[in-house]
Parts: sequence; structure tokens; C-alpha cells
Amino acid sequence: SPSIYDQDLQRPRQVLVVAGSHDKLMSLSLMSKLAYVFRRAMTQRSSSSPSIHQQPQPQNQQVSSSDAPSSSSLAEGVQHGVEYRVVQGSGHHIMGDLQWRDAAARIASFLEN
Repeated sequence: SPSIYDQDLQRPRQVLVVAGSHDKLMSLSLMSKLAYVFRRAMTQRSSSSPSIHQQPQPQNQQVSSSDAPSSSSLAEGVQHGVEYRVVQGSGHHIMGDLQWRDAAARIASFLEN
């Protein structure tokens, strides 16, 4: 079972992004970019704030095409406290699809750790 600690920064996982491989509303491309945005925000937060208990300052930052993420920052797994997982064969309604047990196991693992 995967460790609750991020491999790079030794910090607990704090965000879970789950995508369905056949989702037509929230595509894999969109969901991996969402995970990237969370990862980037967590990196910026950790470099500017010594305590995870401090209130983050609001920022209106958008990801532009010049901020194109690398393929490794779009990959499944845990990076910078953000876990990104894809449920293979599932569409948009992950918990109502035939793969609901796979999705539930991934969510339970995240919550237990």
C-alpha cells in the first residue's frame, strides 16, 4: 500500500483528484491539468509558508499556455501532497459506474492514510 507521504517533500497527502478514463464531461486532459494546478499551488504554498496551519493568501493566478506542465506533473501518483488517480473504464458518474468498487477503494485508501 502506498505511503501517505509524498515522495518528494515528505508531507502527507492533502488533496485527491479522481478521474474516469471515459469521462466526456471532465476529460482526462482537464482532470490532469486540475491535479497540476493543485500541485503547483501546494508547491507555492510550501515555499511561502512555513506552517500548513496558516491561512493561505488569496491569489488570482491562472494557468496559461506558457505555464505548460511537464508530462511528469500530469502523471498519476502523489506529488506535492496531491494524489491523482484514474479509474479505468469509468465515465463521469464514477460512483454509479460498474467500476465503483475501484473508485471506492482508491478513495478509502486516501482517507485511511
